[in-house]
Amino acid sequence: MRCPDYLCRPSFRVEYTYVSIEFLNKDRIERPIVKYRDLHIDTLRGLACLLLVSYHVVGPNADLGLQISSGFLREFNDLLRYVRMPLFTFLSGIVYAYRPYQSGPVAYTKGKIRRLLFPMLTIGTIFAVVRTMTSTSEEASINFSTIHIYPVAHFWFVEALFIIFIFMIVLESLKAFENIYSAIVVMILACGVHLIGTNIEIFALDGALYLFPFFLGGMILQRFNLVENQPTIIVSLLLVAGLFILGLIATESIHAEPRFTLAGLAVELLLCTALLLTKI
Repeated sequence: MRCPDYLCRPSFRVEYTYVSIEFLNKDRIERPIVKYRDLHIDTLRGLACLLLVSYHVVGPNADLGLQISSGFLREFNDLLRYVRMPLFTFLSGIVYAYRPYQSGPVAYTKGKIRRLLFPMLTIGTIFAVVRTMTSTSEEASINFSTIHIYPVAHFWFVEALFIIFIFMIVLESLKAFENIYSAIVVMILACGVHLIGTNIEIFALDGALYLFPFFLGGMILQRFNLVENQPTIIVSLLLVAGLFILGLIATESIHAEPRFTLAGLAVELLLCTALLLTKI
């Protein structure tokens, strides 16, 4: 039997699992249920994981990780701030587009609690205890009376992503993504709120506002099928533009923090989109 076109593309890996079907005559036959994964998205996930691991190995500053205060590794690690978490969130938006909010608020929220908050409350708490007992850095000290109200270390990302997923209930209920034009309006508003910024760290609200445009960017590209068959010139221009702005930041020709700045937002969206469209 000929393989369907959408499964035979090189970017997909086909996985077969078998289920038994029992008929009245007790005969049993096994039929495959076909599942597929986009290998390109899996590759980008792997890249994002490597970037995150390198960040923690080198350390966010001279007090943590390898405790490097200057030099190539320090500067290169700092530049990767413009790719790491935006790329993770961008991919989360793409995956959300595969299975958007449809099951009702209760079932949907329970699923997000199980996948995000439960691991954060368990693994995050264990991490906090171990870090407090083993680290001598002042930055490692944690106030356990407000643990997870104020996020623990890198677990801020989990709390921020949970807020984004819950907010998507509101947007989907309002049919904010009914067409590409309304989706673009939401994207523009999200970028505007991003640029205004906030210092509210409770439940990682600042992180949610920082990451929301990247989540929407990935979701919109996937939902409206803007990923396939993009001209090479478009992909090249996006990549060159992103690297050019990143070069300006690296040489301190412009000053732009990864969070809540126009140049930071531009380079992050450009590079995430270019990495998606390059089909690496």
